[in-house]
Amino acid sequence: MSQMAVVGEKIDRRTLASQLYSILEEKILTAQLLPGARLSEEFVGKAFGVSRSPAREALADLERAGLAVRVGTRDRIVTVPTAEMIEQNFDLWWIIDVGRAYLASLAATKEEIAELKSYIDQMAIAVRKKDSERYIKNSDLFHQRMQNACRNACVAKLADDCELHMRWFAALYYKIPDVSMERVEEHYGILNAYKRKDLAKLSTSIRDHVMRQREKILAAFREQAVAGNKASEVTAL
Repeated sequence: MSQMAVVGEKIDRRTLASQLYSILEEKILTAQLLPGARLSEEFVGKAFGVSRSPAREALADLERAGLAVRVGTRDRIVTVPTAEMIEQNFDLWWIIDVGRAYLASLAATKEEIAELKSYIDQMAIAVRKKDSERYIKNSDLFHQRMQNACRNACVAKLADDCELHMRWFAALYYKIPDVSMERVEEHYGILNAYKRKDLAKLSTSIRDHVMRQREKILAAFREQAVAGNKASEVTAL
């Protein structure tokens, strides 16, 4: 009986740490907690009314996910992205995304392909009507449907881990989505390769699509860095 009580206590504590991790992760991924924000065990524990133990576990998980870095014995800060970090994560992202899309294409049905096309058609209509909300909604549906079609659990897990950083970078630096017929045509190209199960063309089209996003995010990242440096110079004066 005493052994069962101990096991139950561990599960409860871990659940609390997991809940705390999810809250902190969401705040980071939506840019509510900005890069460099301090995350001490004591502060997090007090802020959420928990002991240091679940706070310590949650922060350790953030560190393992690459969203926080240790700056002391018990303190961490939200990771500060670098250009190299962004570039490397996007390289990993397009490689995983190509593999995931190709595996999904091998089992894709006519109905699934028609559904994917309907989302792109709606994106095209949204561009003509200058309806960015409709465009973003259908773009998200297109990508989610294609991603969820992959049944390889190992690839899906790698993609989910990498997608954390993609979502984070987008929240920090991708403020204005690219709503244009050029992007719509990119999606039609991806779908055409997907329909034909053409790995080479799928690789090229997805890589070009992802790299274009990377360049936009890197440009915004560099603009923020320049603005931050100028602000520091003014403060110093």
